[in-house]
Amino acid sequence: MFGKTEAIQDNAALPGFHLDYRERLADDEATRWSDRLTIDGTWEANLFQFYQRVSQKLSHDPALKVPFRPDRRGQSDAHEALKEALVNALIHAEHSGQGGIVIDRFKDRFEFSNPGTLLLSQEQLMAGGVSECRNKSLQKMFQLLGVGDKAGSGLDKIRRSWHAHLWQPPSLRERFRPDRVILLLPLISVMPEDVIATLEERFGPAFQALSPDEAQTLVIAAMERQVTNQRLQEMLTLHRVDITQMLRGLVEKGMLEPHGRSRGAYYTLPLAAPTGLKAEHIPSPAGDEQQATQSEVSSLHSDTSSLHSDTSSLHSAVVEHPLWDELSQQFGPETTAELVDQTAHVRGYRPPAQEMRRVLQTLCRDRYLSLAQLAYLVGRNPEGLRTRYLTPMVREGLLQLRYPNVPNHSRQGYRTVEGTRE
Repeated sequence: MFGKTEAIQDNAALPGFHLDYRERLADDEATRWSDRLTIDGTWEANLFQFYQRVSQKLSHDPALKVPFRPDRRGQSDAHEALKEALVNALIHAEHSGQGGIVIDRFKDRFEFSNPGTLLLSQEQLMAGGVSECRNKSLQKMFQLLGVGDKAGSGLDKIRRSWHAHLWQPPSLRERFRPDRVILLLPLISVMPEDVIATLEERFGPAFQALSPDEAQTLVIAAMERQVTNQRLQEMLTLHRVDITQMLRGLVEKGMLEPHGRSRGAYYTLPLAAPTGLKAEHIPSPAGDEQQATQSEVSSLHSDTSSLHSDTSSLHSAVVEHPLWDELSQQFGPETTAELVDQTAHVRGYRPPAQEMRRVLQTLCRDRYLSLAQLAYLVGRNPEGLRTRYLTPMVREGLLQLRYPNVPNHSRQGYRTVEGTRE
């Protein structure tokens, strides 16, 4: 905490001890970083000095667009969240591990990375209220300095702050060999101005009268073509019961249409706006010129479930779907037809899980496909497909994300990792 660099890095102590803060904000791609603070002999590289120097840089970050005041009570919640993330990385790190503490500031996100593994599940950490610190003495010292959460992990505080600023929610990742924990704090708005403008034009004053959580729910439904309770639990700070009540309220207002039941329930924007409101198409999440209404996008699942014995009708429903045009523009009609043919035996049926995984790897080989495109091709509910297949396959290294550092990116896609085979 307060030692000298030479003593800390002594072979009998922590020879792999490393501290690194890097800003990657330069427009010139040849410039590796625009600012850096690392162990270079110009300062005593202990945790206290590193915290003081990095917290000053975080406090004056222009992206926060909120005033900074030196007294802690006067700071914005965004500044406090960043300091909480910094302290978490310092006190939860396995300092004898590999890689050391690395803080990266990219144009669109912060990344706080430290060696070690999680001592609690991600669900417990995100919920907060449970404390399990690897370095309790360090935690105590930072608390005496007036920083560091006393009640739990502090991630719930960070999540609330990011939600208040309408940024995409933080995500926590764990990597092994070497063991590392990475906290990502995106600086990407969950309320794109073009989507907001379209929703305001469609629903008029009714949209402007919604609460921030209700408005964000409609934005997610517009960008991802559907929304579920589980998805909102990731994006909002509300309890699932409160989310259920909010969804029911939006249905009663005519702003969402329900589909499915129980855990399989999902909601889409209505085909037509409520009486007296303008009904306009919402842009697809990829932002292409081709536009599709939410009901059209979600109709494939209901079509496939009712056409088990009518192959020709099913093929017609697939070809006439708006996503057929989207895929044809992206890959060409012949390739799109091949993709549809490759999924004919799973569309409308329940194949073994191993076969579905094989099909998904085949579809994504040498190309990125979005969640909506994959759900369309295999005839599945998007949220169910992501939860049951895509997320586990990414975790297992069978699929890779187009934007691995921004899981909720509106143009996210999946591609098969070269050399893997299910």
